[in-house]
Amino acid sequence: MPVLDAAQLDVAMGILASSRRPVATSLQSTHLLRGHRSDMGVREPRLTALGAEAISEADCLAVFGASLNPNTTDSGRLFADKAVIHVDFDGRTHGRHLAVEAPVTGDVTSTAGLIREMLTDAGHVPSSFAARIAEHTGLSSRRAVAVDDAPGGVVNLAAALRFLDDRLPASRNVVIDVGLLEIHAFLEIHAFIELPAPNVRCCA
Repeated sequence: MPVLDAAQLDVAMGILASSRRPVATSLQSTHLLRGHRSDMGVREPRLTALGAEAISEADCLAVFGASLNPNTTDSGRLFADKAVIHVDFDGRTHGRHLAVEAPVTGDVTSTAGLIREMLTDAGHVPSSFAARIAEHTGLSSRRAVAVDDAPGGVVNLAAALRFLDDRLPASRNVVIDVGLLEIHAFLEIHAFIELPAPNVRCCA
C-alpha cells in the first residue's frame, strides 16, 4: 500500500475545505452510495442529468478511484474550470486523461476516511450546496412514473424496471444482459450492496 504524501494531502485539503460536496459515482460503482442523503447516482454521459447539473455548478471535484477517462468526463468538458482532486492507489493514473490540481496517491477508502477526520478535527462545516440541489432538483427521491405512462400503450421501460426493483427482495445478485438497453437496467435495477456504517459516513 502506498504511503500518503503529506504535501499532496495538504493541497487536497486546502481545496476541499472551501468546496461543496454532493456525491456521484461512475458506472462501475453504480449503487455504491445508494441511500446516502447526497447521492446523485451515476455520472456518465447520457445517464443521470441530475448528476451533470450538480457537477456543472460545483467548484471542486474530488474523485476517488475513477480513471477520469473521456467517457466519465465528457472528454474533459464536464471538468473544465474546476479544481480536481484525484485519489488513486496507482499514482500512474494521475494526469493520464486529465490534468488535476491535487493528485493524491493512496488507498481510496483509507484516504477518504482520513480526509473526513481531518475536516472534522478542523471544525469544518459543510456548505448548503447539497441541500440546495436536493430542493431544486428532487435529489432526495426518484421521480414517480407510472408503468403505463407512455404513448400508445407502450410500456415505459425505465418505469417498468423501477416497478420491479421496488418489489423484488432487497438481498439480490444482479446479472444484466440486455444489449442496447443496458443503461436503463443499470440505473433502475439496484444490486445489493451492504456497507458498514463508517464507510457510508466517510462520504458525507
